[in-house]
Amino acid sequence: MPVTITRKTRNGLAITAIVALALSACSPSTGSDDPSSTGSGTPSAGSSSPAAQGSATATTSKTTSPTPVPASSKGPAKNWPVPKMPEAAKKKTPEGLKEFSEYYFDLLTYTTITNDTKPLEKATSKYCDLCAKGFIDPATNNRKNKTWAVGGEYDAKIESSQLVGDKSGTAIWQYNRRKATYFNSDGTVYGTSDGSKRPMGGTFSAVYEKGWKITEISTVKS
Repeated sequence: MPVTITRKTRNGLAITAIVALALSACSPSTGSDDPSSTGSGTPSAGSSSPAAQGSATATTSKTTSPTPVPASSKGPAKNWPVPKMPEAAKKKTPEGLKEFSEYYFDLLTYTTITNDTKPLEKATSKYCDLCAKGFIDPATNNRKNKTWAVGGEYDAKIESSQLVGDKSGTAIWQYNRRKATYFNSDGTVYGTSDGSKRPMGGTFSAVYEKGWKITEISTVKS
């Protein structure tokens, strides 16, 4: 499956190797191949004008978030925090695209460990073929088949970014991918991936339409 991109803690390949990126993201290299809230009433005292109303006690509700559960042999990650887009990543500037590219890698990791594709889809252009075939579609199939991955996080570094024309840009990156184990719906292992032995490099092409979206992923040999 395309598998915490840990962004530095926030928390990588010629065009001919594009398929390899998709496969490394979504499939084991074996050669064969979320939340409910609970609330508790917390009383807080408040008073209005003594002459008008006397005193009153107001009750406020305090909610707690479900505990995040990491991916394991028992299932994919649950209640996992969705990566939050930095404010800087919303700007149509080279730095904005750089921040967005880091965020996109965070989404790739999130998608991998949770099989939740919605946040990634929002950040991806419908014209990005590799984005769909390499990451979104495999995660969707995993969710339907109740299969999942443990590990496979992306550790990415954005080397540079630049604007191209009025509303496009490119970002150059490298990433390392961690070891992954792939599970069937019954909890048995059907494959593993050793992860990156050396950094993998490539580029994102992006378009700015009320925010950045990735339109193409290209890879080069490092």
